[in-house]
Amino acid sequence: MKYSTKSKKSVQEVVDSIVRNSKKRDFGVMNICDVHNMLHSKGASFTGDCQVLDISNPHHVLNLLSTSMDMSMILPSKVFIHSENGETVISMIKAKQFYRKFTDKLDNVADEVEKEMIAIIDSSK
Repeated sequence: MKYSTKSKKSVQEVVDSIVRNSKKRDFGVMNICDVHNMLHSKGASFTGDCQVLDISNPHHVLNLLSTSMDMSMILPSKVFIHSENGETVISMIKAKQFYRKFTDKLDNVADEVEKEMIAIIDSSK
């Protein structure tokens, strides 16, 4: 259900690499949530380094929404980057299993999104 890998880079270095590598594959990072800073600003104590990136490709989004507007509930794709035991962990939910919760008509789109997202992650670690 998920794809996960590790990196020797810092969380911020991985985030910066994903931003760059997304553009090379016609994807874009729409939002970056720095969980540590967001929680700290709300008075919550969180010591971990964790960022969540919202990533999408406009052509894939159009295909998804043309099939079912319900797909908007799971857009955009998310990549989770956090530190754990001195390493940086990069994870995402695999598209195919997630999309199938809504429809099985999008297997080819899900396969393509999953392949591209894994390539972005692997080239960024």
